[in-house]
Amino acid sequence: LRLRDHRLAEGPNFDTPIGVGDVIEVKVPGLKELADLSTRVAGDGTIALPFVGPLEVKGHTEEQVRAMIAERLETVMYSPPVSVFVREYRSRQVVVLGSVGQPGTYLPASANDTILDMIAMARGITDEGARQVVFIPRELGATDRVRNAVTTLPDGKIAAPDVPRLLRNVDPIVLNLRDLTASRTKLALSLPVRPGDVIIIPEAGKAFLQGWVSKPGPYIINRDLTMLEMIAAAGGPSFPADMSAARLIRAGADGQKHLFDVHLQAVAKGL
Repeated sequence: LRLRDHRLAEGPNFDTPIGVGDVIEVKVPGLKELADLSTRVAGDGTIALPFVGPLEVKGHTEEQVRAMIAERLETVMYSPPVSVFVREYRSRQVVVLGSVGQPGTYLPASANDTILDMIAMARGITDEGARQVVFIPRELGATDRVRNAVTTLPDGKIAAPDVPRLLRNVDPIVLNLRDLTASRTKLALSLPVRPGDVIIIPEAGKAFLQGWVSKPGPYIINRDLTMLEMIAAAGGPSFPADMSAARLIRAGADGQKHLFDVHLQAVAKGL
């Protein structure tokens, strides 16, 4: 993965730009109004300070904002001793959504935290999760739109957003773990995350089992579920079942149903 190699080469010495929702602390000794002031970055990416006025800070680093404030204050004082510090890093969080134990936003502990680390912070993939990871790197600029679509319920949990709508006009990196070897899966999930990344675990689909089994009904497709495993999960075949005449009905990309006759006795024997 080129992105993984780039981020590993970048190392921990990256400076994340200021974003919407961050709380900035500004200190200018000698100016009472700015001696110790905290302000939150508005939705349009600006802050407003006494003697400075509106200032667009979104996309700039702390040092760049400090320089901009100092430049404007030169009209009221000589060599303004300005310090700028981001006290709350709301925009520097990673968003984890979908089929995880606790969807939400998480602050990476270090520049070495990976996709797997963030999924672990979100309490892992649930049984309903697909073997797929949809990864939207911060470079695509989708974090603010995703965060605005996330709703926190009264119990503190995150309401499931409309994922297809979130992915509209976005070209995410899709890690299909089903098609990867164990080593490639480990490599893919070791991609270092950066503030502003979005990780989505889609919900696995369901297959319906009908016929002579103990417990017919819907079953979640996860961990490469096979027809034999599905029948076993359903309590196994009943006495009248003919395992040589099973039928798989699958919806194709064209929307049409396709029928496949499967000799499950032969499959069980590896034939």
